[in-house]
Amino acid sequence: MECVSINYGYDELEIPRALFLWGIPYWIDFLIDYSIIDDPGWKAHQLRITQALQSYFSNAYKSHLWELSFIHDWAPPGHLTSTDWKKEGQEWRDTFSIHRPPFFLDQFDLIGPVEDGDEESAMPGSS
Repeated sequence: MECVSINYGYDELEIPRALFLWGIPYWIDFLIDYSIIDDPGWKAHQLRITQALQSYFSNAYKSHLWELSFIHDWAPPGHLTSTDWKKEGQEWRDTFSIHRPPFFLDQFDLIGPVEDGDEESAMPGSS
C-alpha cells in the first residue's frame, strides 16, 4: 500500500496503521451484525485487544494525533457513544500546536527584547 506521509514524525506506514486500528471495530460490528461470528464474548475480547493497541498507538504519537483527526469524521463505532467519539476527536485535534522552526530568527534574536511602547526605536535603522 502506497501512502504519503503528512509529517516527518510519521513513517509511511503509520497512517495505514491508524486507519486499520480505528477501522477494526467497524469490521467487528460487521461480522457480528451479519452473524458471521455469533459469539458476543469474541466481540468483547477483540475490542479489548483493539482498544489496547489504539491506546499504545495514541501514546506513541500523542503530539501528532491531530494529523489523523479525520478518522473522527466517521460515524462512531458501535461500542462508543457519539459523545465519547467526539471527545476523542477533540483530544486529537487539541494535539496541534505551532512550533517555531529552529532556523527561524525572531525579533529577539535580531535586535533583542523590546520594552512596552518602545517598538519604533527597536526597528532596524531607527536611532
